[in-house]
Amino acid sequence: MNMERGKAFNSVKPSGKMQPASDAVAFVIPEGPGRPQVVGRLAGDAHLLVEYGEMVLDINLRIRVHSLEEALIGMRIEGLLETIPGVRSLLIKYDGLKLSLGRLVDTLESVERNLPAIEEVEVASRIVHLPVAFHDRWTREAVAEYKQSVRAEAPYLPDNMEFHSYFRGVWSEADGNTRDGGRSRYRQ
Repeated sequence: MNMERGKAFNSVKPSGKMQPASDAVAFVIPEGPGRPQVVGRLAGDAHLLVEYGEMVLDINLRIRVHSLEEALIGMRIEGLLETIPGVRSLLIKYDGLKLSLGRLVDTLESVERNLPAIEEVEVASRIVHLPVAFHDRWTREAVAEYKQSVRAEAPYLPDNMEFHSYFRGVWSEADGNTRDGGRSRYRQ
């Protein structure tokens, strides 16, 4: 029996694929250049869990999961019902009457071997700016010091929080949250 990364395998197939010792493991693709080990685990009669690499939080593994999921979705495989990505795994729900486990495993192995290198993957992303404002004792003290030492009058004084909240629509007169009992000084 061969041992790889602490896992037992019965033998090596001519294809180079390791044969798992457990019946719960559907396939194993050993780690290779630029590719982590891949393990396919049976998860009931309608799911297959594909796991990448060691059990660590690694963005490269997450990108690999993303790439596999995108490739599978793009193939529109009949019987592939749902994919549920995790940090280093992809849970695949399939209909065994339309897509046999053998065909699914063969497809996964083929797709996996043809995935692009991590460095070549472009993940759609965006930058989200979240305004954060604090209305605590220390902020109010800093505003009071600013008024005293820099500028006593400005559109955003005497309450910077109320000013910015009002103009961003998160602090309304209807809420009664203004310091003057519901009448904002910024109302036109």
